[in-house]
Amino acid sequence: MSQAKLTKEAVHAQAMALHIETFATFDRLIWAAESRRDASLREIEYHRAPFGQKLRRAIVRVEEAEIRKLEPPAEQKQAA
Repeated sequence: MSQAKLTKEAVHAQAMALHIETFATFDRLIWAAESRRDASLREIEYHRAPFGQKLRRAIVRVEEAEIRKLEPPAEQKQAA
């Protein structure tokens, strides 16, 4: 990469540009799955409110834990 005078960010940007349609497709699929999940949770909450509320709280905790895993370590944040 140094011989071609490319940064890591430039390589990532080029890869993203080459595969933007694939990323957009995944984004739409994720959105559709989340919409179906939310609709299912609404139905569960409607029919079984206490169980549905517990289930929704559990999902939120899992999502928050996954987001924390994706965040860069504090050292990387400070270096940026």
